[in-house]
Amino acid sequence: MERVIKVGTFVGQGTLGKESDFKAKHPSVAALFEALKISKPTIALPQISTYRASTLLAAQLGVDFDVLLGHSVGEYSALTAAGIIPSSDIGSRIISIRQDFMDTVNVGKRPAAMVTPPKDFTGDSKDFISMVEEFADQHEGISVGLYNSPTWIVLVGSDEALDASLKQEKLPFEARRIPLKGPFHSAEHYTDIAEGGFREALKKEMVGWNLITEETPAIYSNVTGKKYSSQEELLTNLVKQIYSPVIFFPAIQRIYKSACDIGMQIDFFEIGPGNKFLETLIRQTLGTKVGYRVITINTEEQATAYRNNPEKYLSSL
Repeated sequence: MERVIKVGTFVGQGTLGKESDFKAKHPSVAALFEALKISKPTIALPQISTYRASTLLAAQLGVDFDVLLGHSVGEYSALTAAGIIPSSDIGSRIISIRQDFMDTVNVGKRPAAMVTPPKDFTGDSKDFISMVEEFADQHEGISVGLYNSPTWIVLVGSDEALDASLKQEKLPFEARRIPLKGPFHSAEHYTDIAEGGFREALKKEMVGWNLITEETPAIYSNVTGKKYSSQEELLTNLVKQIYSPVIFFPAIQRIYKSACDIGMQIDFFEIGPGNKFLETLIRQTLGTKVGYRVITINTEEQATAYRNNPEKYLSSL
């Protein structure tokens, strides 16, 4: 049988969906969700719930991944699946600490905007990205927060800054505001928090984590879009991840190219309650290229079905 590179991609914040749907699709996490509603009723509620659901799905799959990549806070799920974070209890604790720091920032109810090319756009994806980056540079208080795909960028900033920059008669792109809990990955709003208290807290937590070794699956950083090589680099980039853009689609491109260079097929698994969110980003990134598949595992039922009979599950997609 032909060897296939297996890549686990993990959803992050903003993918939980409706509470009733989440608990129905992830019954093993339902009790935890209810407990978190009391103990962590802020941004940590969806993030810890998504993390626990994602790590459980990865364990249920029983797949030995060659490569792991998380989207935003989904990086902690990837680190758990790789065995670097020893348990989901330990992972939940650092996510909770992380969000306690991030909860101190409040700059409005819609501090992000999804940006896509205009309908009449004739340039390529590089032209579009350059246009968005130039726009952000020219307007005070906003920046690129996520490079989701070549045609899907997220701008972040305070409500005031985004209102001022996006309320123009004719924008060079399509923009839709997103109701998030904060301007995630904004250097202006999160650098001091991340490099101050969170760095020290993370450093203490990482004493109990496992080391990256030659046997560890390749884990890609959101900050660089490249593989981690050391514990020191892991600490540095997990801190920077809070206030740096998520380099998601360039990492997907790099992983795909690495597989092509050695003539191998590649299976991307979307893991977590994402409702095909990462599948959409991966397909937007790779398009009609050959040699890859995207396998969505968004529910416990799907994880069990794949583990019991992978070929039957794949034929049903």
